Amino acid sequence: MLVSLLSEKTLHFDDPTTYLADLLTQANRLGATDLHFDPQPNAVQIRLRIDGLLHELVSLSSEAYLRLLVTVKMLAQMDIAEKRRPQDGSFHWEQGETIFDVRVASTATVWGERCALRLLNAHGSAGRHRLDELGMTPYERDQFAQLVHFARGMVLCCGPVGSGKTTTLYVALSLRDAAHEMICTLEDPVERKLPGITQVEVRPEIGLSFAEGLRALLRHDPDVLLVGEIRDKETAEVAVRAALTGHLVLATLHASDAVTAISRLSQMGVASYQVAEAVRGVVAQRLVRKRCPQCRGEKGEAVCSVCGGNGFLGRTGLFEVLTLTEPMRKAVRDGVGHAELEELAMQAGMCPLNKRGEQLVEQGVTTAHEVRRCIGD
Repeated sequence: MLVSLLSEKTLHFDDPTTYLADLLTQANRLGATDLHFDPQPNAVQIRLRIDGLLHELVSLSSEAYLRLLVTVKMLAQMDIAEKRRPQDGSFHWEQGETIFDVRVASTATVWGERCALRLLNAHGSAGRHRLDELGMTPYERDQFAQLVHFARGMVLCCGPVGSGKTTTLYVALSLRDAAHEMICTLEDPVERKLPGITQVEVRPEIGLSFAEGLRALLRHDPDVLLVGEIRDKETAEVAVRAALTGHLVLATLHASDAVTAISRLSQMGVASYQVAEAVRGVVAQRLVRKRCPQCRGEKGEAVCSVCGGNGFLGRTGLFEVLTLTEPMRKAVRDGVGHAELEELAMQAGMCPLNKRGEQLVEQGVTTAHEVRRCIGD
């Protein structure tokens, strides 16, 4: 538990609304991105996701949790009577200078109804990262900036859920000239509202899928398109066609590394010659925890007052940035294997994720165990 950073006494259950405000305030103070309510046999466990890992905060009685859950559902405009089917909702929360956009999801479990809150914009202007704050090396920053300044083509960002892909693409948009360009995003959901940019949220329940939304936005004369995720062949084909016909398309894709992302488009059914022509570059990334600057992860008699004894504080990006060269384009058209493509990528200057992780360990930024946890062996 976060005993040294948060005492149960700081959370007053005079009424559920006050208690929720205390929870959100503490979650924000501790830098949490998510708040989990997990029903257990005799109580409900409240946990915070901090730097990618869950930490137990406090436990509530089932009776107190039901009162809290009703409050959350009402704020999120969810059906308080529906306890069997999954539900989604959201609400806006302001407390002083702190502004929250909270996304809520609930689902039934064997021990009761579970609820998860995702905190968006929970740090005010924080979350609006600059390119030099992502964790890229100077070389990677230069390569990335060149990729997002192309007039047309596709730039892919890949990695698992929660690896910071959307943040990286938001930074890419900040490098463009929104005052003189038509910049559009298609997201599920819109994670942060960006002034001067047209943002659309997909709504599958009314037939507004990524593919349909992308077709619609192409009729609005865009210069830059951000596609929240390429999930299927239809979306992939529309996105590639847009990249080939004069638009810059930024998109996320689930793939383990940059080279695999290129192969994934072909596996989805996009012709190899189109992939070779459309894709300008790929960014693969992970988020690794940074060693606490105070205790450096060393266990002492006293619990560290900065990290609460976790040994880590904050996260940084771990990247590999691939810019397609002409030899790579030819290899993609010819359908060569992963190993040969990766060799060509490294010859072009790409540093693989594992090598970059080793560098961060040598620099004392993180630990070898943390790197293995994020990217595997």
